[in-house]
Amino acid sequence: MNFEILFNIIGFTFNTFLLTLSKLTFLYLLYLHEHESKETWIAAMTVVLAVPEVIALVKLLWCTSFLLYGKLSDWPSLSSFVSGIVCSIMESTSLIFFLMRIGPKLHPIILIPLLSSVLCLKIVSLYFKKGMRIFDHDNIDSNTKSLKNLLCAAIGLISVILIVAKSFVTGFSQILTISESLILSTSLLALSFTWCPGIATFTIRSRDGLVDGRKNASIIYTILKLVVLFVLAVVITYLNRQDSFEESFYSLLQGFHNLKSATTITDGLLIHLIAGLLSHAFAYLSARTCLTRSGIYLPTIFVTPLTVLLICFDNYYGVFHIVKLSALSGFTLASWFCLGIAVLLWLLPFLMLGMNHTPAPNSILKSSESNFLSFTYNNIFLEHHLHLNYNPEGIHTRHDKTSEMLTGVPKVSKIFICTTMYREAEFEMERLLKSLQRLSLSKKLSHVYMESHVILDNGCKGNDLGEFALQLLSLLQNQLNIARTEVYANRMPYGLQLQWILNGGIPFFLHLKDTQKVKPKKRWSQVLYMNYIMSFRVKKAYNWIEKKLKLCEMESKPFNARYYVDERKFYGVDSLDNQTKIPTIRCDYASSMLSQYSDCTAYTSGDETSYWSDDSELSKSQYSTSSVYLHPNGLGVPKMNGKLSASNHSAVNSAYVYGLEDSGISWAPSTISDMVRNDVNIHINPKIEKPINTISGNLINDTKLNMDSPFLPSSEEFDSRTYILATDADMKFDDDAVLDLLNTCNGDLRLGAACGRTHPIGERNRPIVWFQMFEYAKDFWMIKSAQNIIGSVMCCPGCFSLYRVAAVYQLLSEYAKESMESSDVFIKDTGEDRWMCTLMMMRGWKLKYCTFAFNTTYCPSTVEEFLKQRRRWMLSDMANTFLVMRHLPRLVRHNACFTAMYIIYLVQLFLIVIISPGSTIIMITAGLDMVFGITFVVPSILVCLLLLVYMCICMFAPSKIQTYVTIFLIFIFGTAISCVFIGGAVYIIKDIIRDIESDSLEFQEHYLLILLTSSVFYAAILHPHETWIIFLGLFYMFMFPAMHILLPVYSISNIVDQSWGTRDGNKASAPKLVCFPKIRKRRKKKMKKKKDKISASLNSSSHNFNLFDKHEDEVEYKFWKFLRDFVIGTTVRTGAPKLEMAEKLRRLRVKCIFAFLICNSIWMIILGFLFTNVTTERSKFNLFASVSGSLYGVSFVIQIIGMTVHRTQDTIERFIRKSNRQSKRPEWIITKDEKPEAAKNKSKK
Repeated sequence: MNFEILFNIIGFTFNTFLLTLSKLTFLYLLYLHEHESKETWIAAMTVVLAVPEVIALVKLLWCTSFLLYGKLSDWPSLSSFVSGIVCSIMESTSLIFFLMRIGPKLHPIILIPLLSSVLCLKIVSLYFKKGMRIFDHDNIDSNTKSLKNLLCAAIGLISVILIVAKSFVTGFSQILTISESLILSTSLLALSFTWCPGIATFTIRSRDGLVDGRKNASIIYTILKLVVLFVLAVVITYLNRQDSFEESFYSLLQGFHNLKSATTITDGLLIHLIAGLLSHAFAYLSARTCLTRSGIYLPTIFVTPLTVLLICFDNYYGVFHIVKLSALSGFTLASWFCLGIAVLLWLLPFLMLGMNHTPAPNSILKSSESNFLSFTYNNIFLEHHLHLNYNPEGIHTRHDKTSEMLTGVPKVSKIFICTTMYREAEFEMERLLKSLQRLSLSKKLSHVYMESHVILDNGCKGNDLGEFALQLLSLLQNQLNIARTEVYANRMPYGLQLQWILNGGIPFFLHLKDTQKVKPKKRWSQVLYMNYIMSFRVKKAYNWIEKKLKLCEMESKPFNARYYVDERKFYGVDSLDNQTKIPTIRCDYASSMLSQYSDCTAYTSGDETSYWSDDSELSKSQYSTSSVYLHPNGLGVPKMNGKLSASNHSAVNSAYVYGLEDSGISWAPSTISDMVRNDVNIHINPKIEKPINTISGNLINDTKLNMDSPFLPSSEEFDSRTYILATDADMKFDDDAVLDLLNTCNGDLRLGAACGRTHPIGERNRPIVWFQMFEYAKDFWMIKSAQNIIGSVMCCPGCFSLYRVAAVYQLLSEYAKESMESSDVFIKDTGEDRWMCTLMMMRGWKLKYCTFAFNTTYCPSTVEEFLKQRRRWMLSDMANTFLVMRHLPRLVRHNACFTAMYIIYLVQLFLIVIISPGSTIIMITAGLDMVFGITFVVPSILVCLLLLVYMCICMFAPSKIQTYVTIFLIFIFGTAISCVFIGGAVYIIKDIIRDIESDSLEFQEHYLLILLTSSVFYAAILHPHETWIIFLGLFYMFMFPAMHILLPVYSISNIVDQSWGTRDGNKASAPKLVCFPKIRKRRKKKMKKKKDKISASLNSSSHNFNLFDKHEDEVEYKFWKFLRDFVIGTTVRTGAPKLEMAEKLRRLRVKCIFAFLICNSIWMIILGFLFTNVTTERSKFNLFASVSGSLYGVSFVIQIIGMTVHRTQDTIERFIRKSNRQSKRPEWIITKDEKPEAAKNKSKK
């Protein structure tokens, strides 16, 4: 069955049920007016009206940043704000008097349809506006339509007359008193007026006609309504009791207190509130999915007659005993007349508005803020308030648009996959290459332009390829079969660059860094590829896509963002037109293999032929027979007799391998090493070797050179759908993961980056791997999910994250700065991903986590490697956390994600990081005291002394000894915490059983421990495909003290160590060597003929490109030379000298140890003092639980709420996107807020 049809059926059934349940429980609460104390009933009715406002207030406080530049000035105009205050008071007054004075007096069959009368003024205003808008004295047709609309508006006025008539009838027939009949008409008309869309819009509109300040205004209006509701509840209590206001106030408070014990009214109240909230949420979902007819319109039609039928049925047969009609007013002639008026008031809105009552929004996935005027709802007038609040045309703000607005190149998503490599093992590299191949062959991503760039540290040294470069090239041959494509090789100032097109059409770039020329490490590799992509590849991609779109339009073909087979040379792509100039095929490095080999056995291929030429005359080219040799012990090292040279007018800094497609023989990757390493003489065009201080005709002062100025375009050159997919070299992912990240970023232009769900796997299955599997899962389930909702993810790790190029552009110059201070080592060099994300947030970008973007990576399989990795992670995490806290005022002012709730969450996490060692020590020693009776003081002193000794060992002992001591302490502390947890669980279970048996079960503070533990089980249930990971939590429990006590001590003690820590000892696998085609001498005439034949074949297609663009190569070489000389070279931006930095790190270690000991000692003394002054066993457990709850409780509650909301929202959006593939409705896009600086300047004006 079609998903849309199924969702329509489910939506109609579910929302009809909820609306009917809400109506029935509402009548049940009215029925209890005569069966409960007045104070309790008034308190319950106040809760009914106040809960929606409280929910709206929490939602507003949750997602509003008050200190953001420009937001403080986003307020409605003075007249609108005053009108909003008046309307808020009118609304609260009308609601509470209608509910408490009129509701219990009217017959339920009359009351239910009467509620629709609040729609009357919407009909009048809607048709009156339409009539006046199209009124034209010179156009008869428009005048006719105008008159019809005005007539409908006049008919709408009948509803107003009927409301007044009903008031008179109820008053004169003594169904209501005269005062109550007046309250009936005035309250309904006041609600209709205040909820009328025109009035509601006016109260939040600023002078420029937009409503960007409605959040600020809505907070004030909501607080005001809550205050008025409570004050009027006291007034009504006073009217019923005829006591003083003070006694009425305390009487109402007693009513709220009585709700705990009044189960009859409490049960009905809870059901009513839950049904209303779920119906409200489902209506929002229906609008978001463009299924408003089944989710809103039809349920609101059926709910009133269905409710009336159920009441009559229940009253006649007495099945549910919801309400006794006989207990209320009996039917008289006046009652029947009132019922007729109520039915007319119910029918008129539906008859006049028809299906246009709730039309579908103009785009799918439109946010609730854009679909609805206000952030609240109403439990009494549930469906009516929904109709009045709904705005299908959208709320006019600066920040929303649909995907239909995007055309041409900006509509095509562009992804540049960038991978940094270091010393990965063969099986790790293989995973990445297979993932890239899957993306290249994917049909789901055929509409997405993609390129792959791999940057390998120590990839080459001069003309020699490194061992890991050979390993990678061997994998490219054996796993991706790239030998059947063409290879283009460049000598670059940073090392070597190789280019292919993968099977499927994705360009693949391999950048081999020479660490003698450019700086090593991951951050500088990132600076390298970021500059290259933004300076060159993005422009190339835009030009290619533009031409391809035009070609597809001309040929009436769907757009496919893949290169054709004959588009070999994508390096110089700039046209899709036929080339009048014969393309020049570059000379292959293989022609330089004029070699003599020693101690080798030769294997010669058949009569396969390859052809080469350079820009000099063809007669000057030399061809000779060459073979690839296998040495019994490995690769044979050729001795080169010949050199590849070029004429002065050619820019032969590159080579092109061509003609191997039909050879049937695989290409040995080691031959490139043989070609390059053996003193190949590669001449660079003198034009390229000129100084670069005259690029683009602009004189550049070397002392004031800005890396952004020569090659980087302006930020306006990058559209919002251009991304960098950063991956690690051991990642495994598929097209669905990339597509999920892409949809996430395309749908919200506020996002600077989005990360996926990373699953760690180990080379071997060990407890240390199982611990990391649970830790990753828990952090992604709870922390990142919650951060998504309350603000922004703090870090999108570079292992698998999609970065928006426009966001990266803004921070590139800052990101490429050298490390001068000791803290820079951990912020910039070892915490580069976290630092990049911090810089993004400082510039107003939001970061997001995508649940379904699954990927896997290898994690450390040994304790030693784990400690080294976590030492680097912990120090960088702490350094970046301090950086965030230091710049928190700036972040609050520049980023809308930093709401009040998010700031509270971050501050608490910051405090937990500082005092977690002391808290964990007390947790262990106090637990041993409670469970086994071991004196609290003695174990605490022993543990502190043990940690001091461990700190000294970590500072002065060799790495191996540190590892052995750490393993021993992990076992000791893990055993202790396991005993505490198990003993504590046994005590709590026995205590609960004892209280149940003695019938004295009450909430105890130590039950908080159950809630903290159950929250993890709840998180696992929300992720059913990962629920099994919860069993690995036992290893997490065992490692808990190691992570919170030992690891901080180990990290701070080893703060001087600047090594990367992982893969430092890896050895490359020996690459497999196979035959390379033999190169034979050919006569000039035959070669010329073959060359012409190839050229004619290439030019016969309309999809050809220039295979070589001399000018583009020169410009790119200048770019790389500039980048090396001023940014990434080994002699520039080197930062503080190594010895000076080591001294700074030693001083930093002393400061950190001192601060660490002082903070945790003070905290342990405070906790110890509290614990030693508690005597009873239960009190000790309660204190233990209270401390744990105060430390982790707030963050856990925020995480639970955020995780639930995010999981629900993310799952629904995923299904919506899948179901939308057939209908292809335009998607709603949330655009980025105005720049803080612009907003600030605007406010000053």
